[in-house]
Amino acid sequence: MRLFFISISLFIFSFAQAKPNNGFDNAYLGVQTENISRAKAKVLGFKNPNGSYITMVYENTAAHKAGLQAFDYIVAVNNIELSQYKSLGKVLAKFDADEEVTIHYYRHGKRQSQKVKLGSREDRNFDFKEASKEAFLGVTPHEKNKNDKLGVKVNVINYSTAHEIGIKDGDVITHINGIKMVDWQDINTAIDHLRPGDMVDMDYHNGLQPVNSQIKIKSYEETNELRKSKKYDRAFLGVNYTKLSKKKAQRLNIDNPYGSYVTGVVPNTAADKAGVEVFDYIYGIDEYRVGESQSMGRILSKYRAGDAATLHLIRMGSIKKLDLTFGRKSDAQITKKNKCDDPFFGIQKSHKATANNGILVSIVDNSTAKDLGLLNEDIIIAINDYPMIDWEDISAAINQLEVGEIIKVDYERNGNRMQGSKAIKSYCDNQRDRNINFKIDIDESDFEDDDSRGGRSARLRNLDGLEIKMIDISSAEANEMQAQYGISIPTTNNLSINALKLYPNPSKGMFRLSFDLPQSGNTSIHIYNARGRKIYEYDLDDFSGEFIDDVDISQNGEGAYFLEIRQEGKSKSQKIILQRS
Repeated sequence: MRLFFISISLFIFSFAQAKPNNGFDNAYLGVQTENISRAKAKVLGFKNPNGSYITMVYENTAAHKAGLQAFDYIVAVNNIELSQYKSLGKVLAKFDADEEVTIHYYRHGKRQSQKVKLGSREDRNFDFKEASKEAFLGVTPHEKNKNDKLGVKVNVINYSTAHEIGIKDGDVITHINGIKMVDWQDINTAIDHLRPGDMVDMDYHNGLQPVNSQIKIKSYEETNELRKSKKYDRAFLGVNYTKLSKKKAQRLNIDNPYGSYVTGVVPNTAADKAGVEVFDYIYGIDEYRVGESQSMGRILSKYRAGDAATLHLIRMGSIKKLDLTFGRKSDAQITKKNKCDDPFFGIQKSHKATANNGILVSIVDNSTAKDLGLLNEDIIIAINDYPMIDWEDISAAINQLEVGEIIKVDYERNGNRMQGSKAIKSYCDNQRDRNINFKIDIDESDFEDDDSRGGRSARLRNLDGLEIKMIDISSAEANEMQAQYGISIPTTNNLSINALKLYPNPSKGMFRLSFDLPQSGNTSIHIYNARGRKIYEYDLDDFSGEFIDDVDISQNGEGAYFLEIRQEGKSKSQKIILQRS
């Protein structure tokens, strides 16, 4: 019984001495820190990789009053060295508010010590800045960054401070205001401590030439307003194009597979006036070249309507340069044709095994192909001297012709190389020859392109009664597209996107795609049909806001299509089901 009373007394005494658990009496330094990797510690010259790298000092706290700064590297408190098992937080927990300690840290590579009277959390002033008015450099992380050496490789947002200072995509920022930049966190920390109008001193290089520049940094609000004012004056080249697979690039002896293979030239545009031709392969503009991290769309986004430039391309195996002046999308002349003005060759894909050196075809009766002497199972190797590697090439070669023009075809039959030529007919000619009634005065918008017959078809693009349903793509469907066609469609759907819609636009016989992106970043849009053919592609620069465009999604009729929207490593993918009600 006596022991019981002693225990109770000790408990009451201990409880009376305990601190209230409100957090305000605990020692508080007033910094936000990060742990760094051994590789980063080595780059920065820190022998102790277990210190705390300051990324933020809060106003009116002990750290702020003592003069600690972002990028200071704390390695010890008093005589307690920070280690794997003694973090800064655990060490500070040993002290009370109002105790004085000595903080040991590195600044600009030199070890320093500073006496600090610890405070409490209630000392901290909260300064909430409006995001749109914060300092904004205008760079995004490049996908090929490594954190084991000095410098951060970046992409650049147009009309931003970084763009104005002269930084280009793929350049490496090594210092901001004298501080070494090793990873993306360093870039964020450096910019977070600036205000719009502050001078920023930048060291960067493109892998060869080091550059030092100073400039006043703009706010996000200023940058965004400038981008909006320029958006509607964006340069327009005026080509329809496709991306090359690595296999097709090898067949064409093209080393860089990231360019644009022209499948059509829009009349009255910069490309048309400069003499760009179907089957030209565009790989650069001025000093910019396409690559894994720089598409033709990204390069084009650097130009405005009215800018002069030099286009770099390959034509029939020879390198060419074309000087041009960019126009606007409104310059394009889209003329409606009667279907009897469209060329129709009259071939179909053969259902038998594909050929290795061309396109295996079947022949439509009473067509130009039949008149030329082609037979079922012939292999088309070239049209008008352009090599035919896939069905997209066939469509591009035929659709650039006018009715009555000569089409020259190289083909193979039973291992023998042959050649023939003939004036190409129209679809109407083919229908008449087959004694099929055909209405002549038909508007272009009533029909759709169909490459399954090597030219334009007469399949009506009647949108009445069509229903569209969008659902998430299953993992099984994504795996099938990857296995069958080598197309990688993410199913994570981690891109924040608002008001995603796809609906008929009967006035154009097409469908209208619209959505709103609340955040900005390099954006691309792709639509594939169920056979893996890309039927729509749009590469945008650093983009945010409302997107609207008309797409010919019904070109293969009812069935399934796959929509993919990507922005800065995030994506939104949907399966589109098109069917009659």
